This record gives sequence, structure tokens and C-alpha cells, in this order.
Amino acid sequence: AHDRYYKLSVHPVDGGDTREVNVSLIYNYPGCMTRNRIIDYPGEDVFGGHVAYGMNDDCPYHELKGQNVAILGNGAFAVENARTCSEHATNKVYLLTRRKNLASPRVPCWFVHQGPLPTPGKLVLDMFKPMYDLADFGDPWDYWSVHASSDRSKVSIVQNSRFGIGDVTFLMVMYGKLEYIQDTVK
Repeated sequence: AHDRYYKLSVHPVDGGDTREVNVSLIYNYPGCMTRNRIIDYPGEDVFGGHVAYGMNDDCPYHELKGQNVAILGNGAFAVENARTCSEHATNKVYLLTRRKNLASPRVPCWFVHQGPLPTPGKLVLDMFKPMYDLADFGDPWDYWSVHASSDRSKVSIVQNSRFGIGDVTFLMVMYGKLEYIQDTVK
């Protein structure tokens, strides 16, 4: 496979010199931003409310004020949509998820992006703990995506989606504006 490669042209955003890099694999991680995953939910045809996919500006933001909103999912994109709902004065947001993913307070996020590479998982979870305690989010060490030794000296975090980042998530929970519901749509 070393004789097969793709010649990737890299154009620096700061206007530096273009260079070529030989790669044997290219991964594109756009999340769900490239195409909507349309799901027909039972009763949707008689619901009467707006069903949106959180993309392409298809949400009538002017209609959110005072409403209760359900968001299906728990990745970074879902958490950002919860924040957007709060900015538009919804009454309450229900984040429906099969399992609760780790969310990152802002300060640990800054540290992870500026600190040691890779940032040790133990350090990340210990930085999450004060906000998790304050917002009654439980112990971050007990989340499904955390795989740790019994003494918590070694840890791996394996989560399918990026952390939802931002203190607004925690504030919304503390003020009763966001509720996580672990279940599935039936």
C-alpha cells in the first residue's frame, strides 16, 4: 500500500506556501452537516408542530419563544441547538438521548486545546468534576464513554461524538431550562 497514495495539496489559511503531502487515507469528519438524516416518526403527520433538522436555517426561530422544544441527539451539534433555543427564549428544552454523553465546561475545553498533547483523560475528567457537581450532572467518571482502572489512574474516553462544549448547557440545567431524557423515540 506504500506505493499507492493521494497527492494532497495543502493551502495554509494564513496565505503561506502551498505544499503537497502524500497520504494513503483521507477521512472527512463533517458530522451530520453534509446531509439531513430524515426520519419519519410515528404520529409526525398529525403532530401539528414544526419538525426541523437543525440545519440549513430550517428552524422558525421567531416561533421558539415560550415553547417547549425536544432535541433528538446528544452530540456537540445537539448541544449547540439547545443553546440556540435558549437564546430565543424557549420555555424548556428536552434533550432526548439513548445515552448521556460527556459535555465539556468551557475552561477545560480551552485547556485541552492549549495544554499538553494529548491531554491525559484523568486530567480532563478531574477538570469536569467541579461543574458536574455544581449542575448535578453526576460523576463524569461514571459516564458510559469512560473506561478507567479501578483506582482511576488510567482512563480512556471513547465517545462517538464530540463533546458538547459550553457553560450554557450546565446553566440551562441548573435553571431548569434543559432536561436530559435518556430514552428512545417510540
